[in-house]
Amino acid sequence: MLGFASAAPVIGLGGYTAAFAVNAASFMVSATALLVLRPRTDEPEAGNSEEVAKPDSRKSAGPLLRMACGSRVRRVMAGVPALLFGMVLLRGVDALASSSHNVALPVVAHSTTPSGPAVFMTQFWVAWATGTLLAHQVLKRRRDAAAWGERAFAVGTCLMSLAFVVAFAGLPIPALMVAAASAGFADGCTEIIYTSRLQAAPDRQRSRLFGWSATAEQFGFALGTVAAAAALEVLPALAVVAAFHSAAACAALVLLLAIATRGTAAPLSSTSEEDGSINEGDGEDTHGTRTGASPLPRA
Repeated sequence: MLGFASAAPVIGLGGYTAAFAVNAASFMVSATALLVLRPRTDEPEAGNSEEVAKPDSRKSAGPLLRMACGSRVRRVMAGVPALLFGMVLLRGVDALASSSHNVALPVVAHSTTPSGPAVFMTQFWVAWATGTLLAHQVLKRRRDAAAWGERAFAVGTCLMSLAFVVAFAGLPIPALMVAAASAGFADGCTEIIYTSRLQAAPDRQRSRLFGWSATAEQFGFALGTVAAAAALEVLPALAVVAAFHSAAACAALVLLLAIATRGTAAPLSSTSEEDGSINEGDGEDTHGTRTGASPLPRA
């Protein structure tokens, strides 16, 4: 919120060079923190100590145990990950849709307030950031948030897309900020639900899921940026944003249909205890609270 709110004064006083200098300084602070803190990301699995204590137990079990383990891995891969892959794909389409309002907003700002486009964008993004912050505050106080999964993520994506389309409908500034705050609230909710759902995956799947997620998001955002820029040459901003976010809403509806076909979506605590991926006793994730933060303001 402070970053978005300070953008217009920084640009007004020092121009875009000062804004990029502040941005570069923030990356230096992050790099320094990583070098000083050196956070560990390779926590040992809970089952390692037992395997060390009983080195011959697995060998004595013979091929039947190995077949049972292989069947268990196939069962896990054939169950929950199918919906997780759907979430990752939806996240990629969502990133493609998000690129449209990121590209269209400067165009709208210059056409709406040519004397101060930075102020217009600051108002928009401060409202969006406020909604995101409120989402974090609301979700962390809900005890049943751990049960939210794929269905809540898909519904939140639909609501977020709708809010962004409304924000580009030529509203007055107060209504625009309400729409942007609503989009930010839905964005924050989907971000928390999505990241928490990936973190709840077993250790052997989690790193690959986050890798695929980053690839899908970056590819979707890059492709969408090019496509949205080209579309804005011939179409108004509202039409471009509506078309791109309609694609995200349709993808979310497809995921909802898949969830309805498969039955009740798996909750965040669906990972079995023997997978050792989540400590449900204290309700905290030992791998951190947010590992998939987006690099740009997105929907």
